[in-house]
Formats: sequence, C-alpha cells, structure tokens
Amino acid sequence: MLGPITGLFFLFADRNDSVVRYHACQALLLSAVIAVAWIAVAILSAPLAGIPLVFWAGLAFLLYMAYLAFKSKSWEIPFLNDYAQRFADKMAPQGEQKK
Repeated sequence: MLGPITGLFFLFADRNDSVVRYHACQALLLSAVIAVAWIAVAILSAPLAGIPLVFWAGLAFLLYMAYLAFKSKSWEIPFLNDYAQRFADKMAPQGEQKK
C-alpha cells in the first residue's frame, strides 16, 4: 500500500523533475507486480495465504529503492525499466514530453 501512495504523491507533486517522475513510475509498476505476486501466492497456496511473505519482501524492496533514490543512486529493475521510462515520459508536463 505504501508504494502506490508514495509513487502517486511524488509523481504529481514533482512532475517537472524527470528523475523523480521516473522513480515514482518505477515504484508504481513495482507495486503492481508485488500485488499480482501476492494474489498468485494466495491463490496457489491457500493454506499459507495468511503468511504475507510476498508483502514483506516487496515492502523491503520498495524501501531499499526509496533509499537509493534519496541518495541519488540510480538502480534499474531489469524487467520494469523500459515500462517505467515510457510511463514517466507520458506523465511529463506538456512541454517536456519526448517524441
């Protein structure tokens, strides 16, 4: 829940900064992947659905990514990088969008 909220907050609070916009989009996409994984684990292992291992692992990863962004260190998630960049470009203010 923290990833989508903070991702949306920073996406709309600082749309003019391309680095902030990129990291916010990456957080939103990673949160979606975590939610899908959590649902899949819950469906596939109904007896263990009460153990939110996917949630805690995802939260730890999101916090680590937030720490890296705060320290101005860029680390790209291999399978989400292209999608996050395209999403960030679409969310850019009108005069800054890439063609």
